[in-house]
Order: sequence, then C-alpha cells, then structure tokens
Amino acid sequence: MIAHATGPIFIVATAILLISSDYAPHALHFSVGAIVSTLTAKLLKRFLKQPRPSSTDGHHDPLRDYGMPSSHSTAIAFMASYAILWTLYDARMSVGVTLALLSFVLGGFGLVAGSRVGLGHHTLEQVVVGSVVGATVALVWYYGVFWAVKDAWELNSMRESKLLRHCVSLGIGAAVFGVVARKERGFRRIKKRE
Repeated sequence: MIAHATGPIFIVATAILLISSDYAPHALHFSVGAIVSTLTAKLLKRFLKQPRPSSTDGHHDPLRDYGMPSSHSTAIAFMASYAILWTLYDARMSVGVTLALLSFVLGGFGLVAGSRVGLGHHTLEQVVVGSVVGATVALVWYYGVFWAVKDAWELNSMRESKLLRHCVSLGIGAAVFGVVARKERGFRRIKKRE
C-alpha cells in the first residue's frame, strides 16, 4: 500500500520545502506540474490497458492497475527533467553545486526507474514510456505553461507573503492526503472482496 503513496508524499514534501523558500513560484509550478504528469500517466493507463508483468517468484502480489506507462517513472522523469531545466536555466548556483545537484537528480531518477523493473512492477518498456511521458510533460510545462503565465500572474509577489506560502503548502498537502486516503479505502474494498 505504501508504494502507492510514495509519489504524492514526495511531491508534497518537495513542495512544502520549496514553497517555504525563496523559490516559491517555481515550487508551486513544479508541484502542480508533477501532479499533471502523474494524472497524464493514469489517464494513459486507462486507454492503453497493458497489464503489469506477472509474478515469477510466487511472492509478489501484482498491483491492481495497469502498467503502461509506469506512473512512478512518469513522476520521477518529470521531477528530474524540471529540476535539470531549472538548474541549467534559472538557478544561479556555482558550477560545483550545479554538478552535484544534477548528479543527485539523475541518480535518483535512475534508482526509481530501475527499481520499478527490478521489483517486477513494470516491464522495461513501461518504464521507458513512462519516462518519456514525464520528460515531455516537463518540457511543455516548463517552457510552455510557466513562461506563458509568469507575467500575467505575478509569481514573485508570493515571496512577500509567508502566510500565502504556508497556506499553499497546506492546501497541496491536504489535497494529496485526500487522494491517498481515497486510494487506501479502495484497496481495502478490493481486499475484502477477495
């Protein structure tokens, strides 16, 4: 069950950390984009309906939803791609800090994407497609959406209001908690039927 909550928990934790910082505009944009990328993967799963790999060890209880594309890979590819774009084009950091951050981001992406295949939750194809979906949404989100709304919606004004930042953090946290709780209730209903 916890595997289904890791994505939302990671998004909320990242959003809260960043929204509380001076990078609030990007943090808010990043958080909404991560949710959009994950919802895109969930929508594609309903259309593609490709099953997850079957268990070979007899111990693995296959997850109930479809496997194509991998939602975890979509989310982590979005996060990694957005972080890379922001680091290279908007963050003003030294070369050493930039290289360290990029290494951390790419390493994290590799670990999460590789674990999906290694744990038997997805095929390599499902992880690759999920990664492509996440990176594509990140490119469109970063270059299209952010730059289109940045001037119309004065994002920098959020830096002035700590109360607004904390309210946004709590709102994102409450929304994600609601989604996770709803999923947990659904899993419990499925288990009772079995």
